Amino acid sequence: MRRIIALSMLLCLAAANVAAAQDPGIFAQGRKRVGIYGGLGSSFGNDYGIVGGGLGYYVADGLEAGLDFETWFGNSPSVNKLTPQLRYVFWQADPVKPYVGAFWRHTWLGGGWPDYDSWGGRAGIAYRSGRNYLAVGVVHERYIDNDELTFADDSDTYPEVAFWIAF
Repeated sequence: MRRIIALSMLLCLAAANVAAAQDPGIFAQGRKRVGIYGGLGSSFGNDYGIVGGGLGYYVADGLEAGLDFETWFGNSPSVNKLTPQLRYVFWQADPVKPYVGAFWRHTWLGGGWPDYDSWGGRAGIAYRSGRNYLAVGVVHERYIDNDELTFADDSDTYPEVAFWIAF
């Protein structure tokens, strides 16, 4: 997994430096992203509803530095996650734009459970709808502080769906 994230980061940096005749549009350096998302998840043998949102800033054409927050509701223990991340959107592709990224995540648990950290990578495609995008992808997450928790595995792979509103 470390190699995948390292390769993703190298691709992000290399692609950010590629000169192209195309206009990067909403993925241009200096642009911003607002994201909202929701879904269902399960952990600790319980099912949850998930809502979240995030902000991003394009530090180079296609290369976004972002910060997302999500909360899991409807069961116990409570779960809240803060995720700083880097994502590269291959803005040169049209009409579907692939993306790759890497993140670090801190998770707070309620009910006396210990907090934990994780890191991971993501890949997917974003489809344009008007000025905005529907993004669908897959995330692989590796848990760092798994000693006190009862996760069956040290990692997890799951789908993601998001709406990106850029301005």
